[in-house]
Amino acid sequence: MQMKTETKNCQNCKKDFTIEPEDFNFYEKIKVPPPTFCPECRMQRRMVWRNERTLYKRICDLCKKNIIAMYDESAPFPVYCRECWYGDNWDASIYGREYDFSKTFFDQMKELSRVVPRLALWQRNLINSDYTNMSAESKNVYLSVSIINSENIFYSKGADESREIVDSYNVKMSENCYENIQCEKNYNCQYCVLSRNCIDSYFLIDCVNCSNCIMSSNLRNKQFYIRNQQYSKESYFKLLLEINLESRQSRQKLLREFFQMCNTAILQGIIFRTQIMPAFVLMGMI
Repeated sequence: MQMKTETKNCQNCKKDFTIEPEDFNFYEKIKVPPPTFCPECRMQRRMVWRNERTLYKRICDLCKKNIIAMYDESAPFPVYCRECWYGDNWDASIYGREYDFSKTFFDQMKELSRVVPRLALWQRNLINSDYTNMSAESKNVYLSVSIINSENIFYSKGADESREIVDSYNVKMSENCYENIQCEKNYNCQYCVLSRNCIDSYFLIDCVNCSNCIMSSNLRNKQFYIRNQQYSKESYFKLLLEINLESRQSRQKLLREFFQMCNTAILQGIIFRTQIMPAFVLMGMI
């Protein structure tokens, strides 16, 4: 039976959220009840086990140097800097203990987790990248997480083999991009979602191999498109000047238009709500 759109109140933040018919169909398919938390609270709950983004200044519990860590000073367990963690000044085997059958497994696991040292940040082969976590083989990374083999990455998550990336989420093999979400092999693109192999484009969703396109969706191998309409090269650049991307006010207006376009683009609704919408919220785009 086809379900209707239903509005529920989040049991956590007490805000209303909407469950669409296709969402109900998906929950029925995988045999789970509808959620009682809103999408944002569900994301917070999923991410609570792994702190990537929040960094703290504290003291290394072994060498006593000032360090940056994913754990604050109130953490009940010791925290070691990278040099101490991989050094020979402590013996991990001293934390081993016999299993006590008079206690539950989880009680013993909790006790063990409160005494075993933990690594301050997960980093490998980084240059000038103190303020990053879960990253490797990268240079000049600042307040970004999950960065691999990339350079000059700022305020982003999940950038692989990329350069000059700002405020982006899950991008691969891209360069000179701003506010890209789930994109690959883009160059000089801003506000692009689920797009790849695009050049010099703005406000695109689900576009492939496009260049000089603005505020468009579901394009393939196109050039000089604005709002899914074809223009000549001369007309395109004339309209581009009128759009005035250098204006903050103009960009904010375009961003609101883009969000509405994403809601109506030919795209599976559940993908937009479970992957793209949370990314918009996380990046402060809405």
